[in-house]
Amino acid sequence: MSLFKSFDEVYLFGSSLTNTFPNDIDLLLVYSVDNKDIVVKDLDRIITVLFDYFQIPIDITALSHDELSDCEFLEKIKTCIRIK
Repeated sequence: MSLFKSFDEVYLFGSSLTNTFPNDIDLLLVYSVDNKDIVVKDLDRIITVLFDYFQIPIDITALSHDELSDCEFLEKIKTCIRIK
C-alpha cells in the first residue's frame, strides 16, 4: 500500500477482476489537487513496480476528486474493487 501513499483512493477494475490471465491491469487512482506534483512523480514508479511484478501492462487512470465526480467514472465502469 505504500506504493499508493500519494493517492486517496485506488480502484481495480476491468478484465483482471474476472479473468485469471488478463491482458492488463486497470487501476483508477484518485488524488487531491494539492498533491498533483507528487502524483505525477509517483505514477511512473507505480507502473514500473507493478509491471515488474505482474509482467503485464498496467493501465492507470488518475483523476482528481472533482474530475471523478464530473465524469462519473465509477458509474461507467460499474464493477470495481476499492483497494484503498
